[in-house]
Amino acid sequence: MSLWNKCKRIFTIERLIWCGCTVMLAVIFLVIGLTVPALPGFERKETIKVIYRDENPVESAVESTVESSSVDEPTGKIPLNSATKEQLMSVSGIGESFAQRIIDYREEIGGFTDLSQLMKIEGIGESRYKSWAPYFSLD
Repeated sequence: MSLWNKCKRIFTIERLIWCGCTVMLAVIFLVIGLTVPALPGFERKETIKVIYRDENPVESAVESTVESSSVDEPTGKIPLNSATKEQLMSVSGIGESFAQRIIDYREEIGGFTDLSQLMKIEGIGESRYKSWAPYFSLD
C-alpha cells in the first residue's frame, strides 16, 4: 500500500473535523480564561489560603479559650489599640513578627486613630490590609 493511501485511511474527513473542533475549543477556552475578570473579591494572581484545623479535643479547647479572650464581646472584633501579641496572632496571616510590628508602631504613634494606619507598617500592603481589617476595631 502506498504512503498516500495510508494517509487517506488515517486522515479521514471526520477525524480532521474532530481534531479541528477540539483545537478550536481549546483556543476559545484559553482566550476566555485570559480575558475574563477575576472572581469578585479576588485579585489576579492572588492565592486562596485554606486553613486546616485538626479536630483534636485538647487543641480545640485551647483554641477556643484563646479565641474567646481575644475578641471584643460587643463587636466580635479584636480591639487594635489594646490587643496583645497573642490576640493579634489569632488573625490568620499574622505571625509573631507582624504582631510585634503592629504593637511597636502602636506604641510609637500613641495608638491607632484609623485602621488604614496599618498600611504604614513595613510589610503590610493594601491586600494584607483588606484581608485583616474586618477582624479589627478601634478602642
